[in-house]
Amino acid sequence: MRKTRLLHNLSKLGFGKNDAGLASKAMKYIVNVNTGEIMEDIDSYENNNNENKFIKLSSSPGTFSITPASKISSIAVASSDKVHGNIIDWGCGGGLLSILAAAKELNNKIIGLDYDEENIKQSIENARLNNNNNNVQFIKSDSFSPFDPKENEYINSLKGTIDCIIANPPASSNDDGFSYRRRIMKESIPFLKNGSTLLLQALSYYGENRFIEGAREASSSLSFYDDETFTEIEGEYVYNGVIASSPWVNLQGGYDLKQQLEQYVDEESKLNGKSYVCGPDNLTATEIYDQWISTNIIPQCKWQVHELVWNKKKMDY
Repeated sequence: MRKTRLLHNLSKLGFGKNDAGLASKAMKYIVNVNTGEIMEDIDSYENNNNENKFIKLSSSPGTFSITPASKISSIAVASSDKVHGNIIDWGCGGGLLSILAAAKELNNKIIGLDYDEENIKQSIENARLNNNNNNVQFIKSDSFSPFDPKENEYINSLKGTIDCIIANPPASSNDDGFSYRRRIMKESIPFLKNGSTLLLQALSYYGENRFIEGAREASSSLSFYDDETFTEIEGEYVYNGVIASSPWVNLQGGYDLKQQLEQYVDEESKLNGKSYVCGPDNLTATEIYDQWISTNIIPQCKWQVHELVWNKKKMDY
């Protein structure tokens, strides 16, 4: 049996709970499996009377709600031919992307990971509503580290076997807002097979350069050593760009995005701070925030999903 050991340890710091975008009231939705389009549920909806296949979802107060970021992520999962085989849904919320992936019937195993116990319960209930209990599993976890020791051992056993990881993370705090996505790129690598895909949602304001730089940093930070063949196994992400995007829409997301934009302005004001690409006119965060305050016109943004493919390579010595 091949044995590998991680040469460079990842940070042990967890992500913690995400309080952004929580539902304030109970909601019901239906999702078109072919297109990923999400609609509020209509009581008269009957799955068998429509040529398109649908799944049903509900969200309870205090669980993760459907946001514009959720909607574009759903479209990406429905349309991408890379969503197949063994899948991890990082930060699964109420189970939308996991259950949608299961409905495509191209998958062997789907695991949704989420920090919040109420989200896990909601995901399990949504899977039950759609008869997806057999190939979908939901685990309480901080990133890729489940709290239960047996579940943690199980997740670790999946390293090198995952075909696709999908993630719709929140913005990180007290930095440029992109740190969670950088860590997801890095922490996904041990789980990905050669040629596997990471689908990662982000607000358009971050621009493509953050993905390119983040992919490069993640690729250079990890390597594995095979004790039997005496080879170091490395690899690199290939960034394939945006695979799904909303049109230009108002900067709204189910939580306070003005506060998030203020965080971006603070980042730009720092020495060596990172800049942003905002709105149709490619303004900085500072420029578009000032425009918002002076005119009271809500800025425009796009919600997007980016694709990265992991390519392994062996370094012989």
